[in-house]
Amino acid sequence: YYHAPFPGYKETFYRTGDLVQMTEDGDYKYIGRKDRQIKTRGYRVELDEIETILVSHKQVEEAAVFTIPDAEGSTLISAAVTLKDNQNVAESELMTHLKNRLPRYAVPKKIDITENFPRTTSGKIDRRALQQQAVSSNEYWWRHQSVDKEREKLDTKELLRRYISQQLLDGRKNLDVEENLLTSGMIDSHGIMRLLVYIEETFGL
Repeated sequence: YYHAPFPGYKETFYRTGDLVQMTEDGDYKYIGRKDRQIKTRGYRVELDEIETILVSHKQVEEAAVFTIPDAEGSTLISAAVTLKDNQNVAESELMTHLKNRLPRYAVPKKIDITENFPRTTSGKIDRRALQQQAVSSNEYWWRHQSVDKEREKLDTKELLRRYISQQLLDGRKNLDVEENLLTSGMIDSHGIMRLLVYIEETFGL
């Protein structure tokens, strides 16, 4: 928050991190984000926060967190790390390190442990190159195509039932497609908003 720098104004403003440009008619055109905040499964996540927590692990030298698309038209979080000299750590240990410090939706789906990072001309970690490597990997495309083929066999109700069961109810399998989620108390209004985001991203509504 910060106070308006204009004489005679006492309003307090909230810094959203959004970058906009005022158009000739007085409206605002959205350009992008000042930070690296992304939206995944209806949640807003700060990628820099995930990197900071990864680097806080005693065996990690550097960390890079980036996004990749999934087969449902949403965004997945992926990460890569380099280790300090003569150090060795398993991906599962790094996952546990994150799960103890982050909400479930902010934990990357995968953490690659690599010897070196691709670099930009200025020497910074090239996250875009890491993103391209992840998307072009055989493992990514195998998962992507497998889910895509599975979706073709499912009707809309079943797709929604699976998303609600797996993403909103932590794996509950006996969900009835005719069940009223709000009156039954299974999910709250925030869960409904996440469901609406999924419907919009998946079906283009």
